[in-house]
Amino acid sequence: MNNTKQIPNYNEEKIGLQANLASMIAKESLDVFVNDANSLAKEITSPLKVSVGDKTPLFELPNALGNTVSLQNYLDKGPVVITFYRGNWCPYCNLVLNAYQRILPEIKALGANLIAISPQKPDSTLDMQEKQSLEFVVLSDDKN
Repeated sequence: MNNTKQIPNYNEEKIGLQANLASMIAKESLDVFVNDANSLAKEITSPLKVSVGDKTPLFELPNALGNTVSLQNYLDKGPVVITFYRGNWCPYCNLVLNAYQRILPEIKALGANLIAISPQKPDSTLDMQEKQSLEFVVLSDDKN
């Protein structure tokens, strides 16, 4: 029995997402949304303007179960990749988190850990973690 989880192709997910959105909102609204997303993707290569060697402030945030997680504890183990997402309601965030899940073995092979942070409350991050079968830490920063 093969227990390997099949992970959908990103382009297939994107096409499915666009089809789903097209069924929910007017074409004019969808066109604006898609054009804005495409424009931002071309214009902004680093929205946070983070450079190699920059350091993040240390933080402690609740995980999906409400337990406090310290960035320092993860840094003590090695490099940390941090990504931010808007919430479980965001279809593009879902795609990005799924993409991170696909490359998680590569991140781990480099000795790093992955942390995703959302402004949602812990119960919503738990929903995201379970719904997306995420195998990395999802934290809540509901005070931004």
